[in-house]
Amino acid sequence: MKKTTLDTYIKRGLSDRKKRILRFTEKGIEFDNSTFFEEKIELIKYSDIKAYRFGLEWITGFYFTFGREYKVELKTIENDIIKLNFASYYGIKKIALAEKQKQILDALWETFIEKKCLENIENFNSSIDIKILNTKMSTAGVTIKKHLVPWNDVNLKEYYHYFVIYSSKDAENISQAYYYKLDWNSGILFSTIKHILNNNQL
Repeated sequence: MKKTTLDTYIKRGLSDRKKRILRFTEKGIEFDNSTFFEEKIELIKYSDIKAYRFGLEWITGFYFTFGREYKVELKTIENDIIKLNFASYYGIKKIALAEKQKQILDALWETFIEKKCLENIENFNSSIDIKILNTKMSTAGVTIKKHLVPWNDVNLKEYYHYFVIYSSKDAENISQAYYYKLDWNSGILFSTIKHILNNNQL
């Protein structure tokens, strides 16, 4: 699989204005995890990543919102959480930083997310059950809140920050929302189900 090499930097926030290197290389993700006392460049191998999530967090003071934090977080197989977050204040560089978040997610897609989605599709096509975020997918359908919904009754509704899987016959009672910012691997779940719905004769 071709890997995107992204070489950029991030600034974490007002209390940490240091330009921190972030690189997607053939070996893994290099990031500056230095502290006041120690300079430290760490490497996380793609094979050591088990989950990701992303989103936008508003930064609010006592009386008004004055910034936004762009979040991309990784969870390793040892359950360490790596935060590749950065912020815009008073709208400064908000467009450029939104584009930076997109570039990071694109690089993550080509180095981690796509592989996981393809593994899920391969398992599904081999009649092996898949489970993401307590949502089970099998050749029979998708289990939502303990209800098995046949594939011909499964629907997706996508919004900016989240998506919903629901039964077209009983959306009021059988539906589940997943939030990209909160739910680990929700993006993988969405891509997997969308691919199954669009590319399989069910």
